[in-house]
Amino acid sequence: MNPNSEFVVVCHGAAGDLPYRPEWDGTYLESYDPDAHEGMGEIVWTSDITKAMRFASFVAVMAAWQTTSTVNPVRDDGRPNRPLTAFNIEPRPVD
Repeated sequence: MNPNSEFVVVCHGAAGDLPYRPEWDGTYLESYDPDAHEGMGEIVWTSDITKAMRFASFVAVMAAWQTTSTVNPVRDDGRPNRPLTAFNIEPRPVD
């Protein structure tokens, strides 16, 4: 891997309680706002890698994945509200 590579986020389906939607598999994260929709988050996936969000490093991808909503930081079950963790993701380097 090129040490100067940027990273994109690849979706490998829903995790947890979300219904399975095969159209998500293999798509790229286009945009993410953990505070949208009163803290439920807004996540947009795309099949076009040129529209994918770019991250400077693997660590930056994981930080985004673990971002807690500031609008609604705690879920009903008492755990942190991190909308992107509802998906199985792969940080993938791109040159």
